Amino acid sequence: MKKFILFSLCAFLTVLAVRAGYVISLTAPPDKDGAMAYLYADSDTPLDSALISDFEAVFTGTIANPCYANIIVDGGRIADFYLENDSIDISVSVEEIPGGVRTTWDVRGGALNKAKRELVDKIRELSSNYKSAASEAERTEISKQYDDILRNAMADNADNAFGASIAMQTRQPKEYFESHPAIMQLTAVKSYLSNLEIKEKTKPGKIFSDFSVEYNGDIHRLSDVVGKGDYVLLDFWASWCGPCIKSMDHLKKMYSLYKDKNFRILGVTVGDKPENSLSAIDRLALPWEIWLSDGGEGASQTYMVESIPHTVLFAPDGTILLNNAPISELEALLAEIFE
Repeated sequence: MKKFILFSLCAFLTVLAVRAGYVISLTAPPDKDGAMAYLYADSDTPLDSALISDFEAVFTGTIANPCYANIIVDGGRIADFYLENDSIDISVSVEEIPGGVRTTWDVRGGALNKAKRELVDKIRELSSNYKSAASEAERTEISKQYDDILRNAMADNADNAFGASIAMQTRQPKEYFESHPAIMQLTAVKSYLSNLEIKEKTKPGKIFSDFSVEYNGDIHRLSDVVGKGDYVLLDFWASWCGPCIKSMDHLKKMYSLYKDKNFRILGVTVGDKPENSLSAIDRLALPWEIWLSDGGEGASQTYMVESIPHTVLFAPDGTILLNNAPISELEALLAEIFE
């Protein structure tokens, strides 16, 4: 009898331990069967891995605090969600669309995933109402409702990962996050705040931030060019970037007009193969100095380059005049300076 009671107690404690942690049940699309699935939770290092067998994979464990997570298979993300100590079911489907495929996922389980689903449903309803609105007054009211819904969801989840994601999407200032210490340790929040600092350091009126680019044994530093008495236009680009190639005609025009008036252009390649960059430079007959790199990530991170082309204009003393401004604004300012 005592043995039975002891066995029952152990089984009960085991059930409690499982319930205290998370159980993620993944249903993957057929083409992922037999592949390894990797669980990432608020980190660049996988938290766990599981083999997809008969289209299913299961992850179990415990997490100290709920956080943003995703599942990677074959190097691609197939689902993102909030990881909580709860049972979470994720179903992934793939749909063929013109030009490729679209991956969608459905997440069930967990308080934060439920809160996100409810918010998404409300936003979809508002979006539908906005499209069918009969007047500008109605659209204004719907826009106000949208702002209120986001604000309320953020307030209701101020101390968790879901609320933090809304705060980041709505570009809340540093002070907001500092007033909610519970989310300050989230990796995504740390990255967001770091980016805010970079943006603050590289906005117009600030002195330039230096970086170096190395290729084929040669090291170039921005401080070798900027702050030396010339207006310098820094252009981040790549040979594979269509908008970058289109912008070259504008840059050529500016270079032709002002090259003899202490104006220079400096190109830095980003995420491009050097041989492709060299081919594009030759094909486009680009006459200004261009620094090649195998990646250029350090340089682009210094100026928060999230997409290319991305230009930065510096004054002769190294002060930032424009950072990622439209071409029209750049052309207008240069005309004002030189003409």
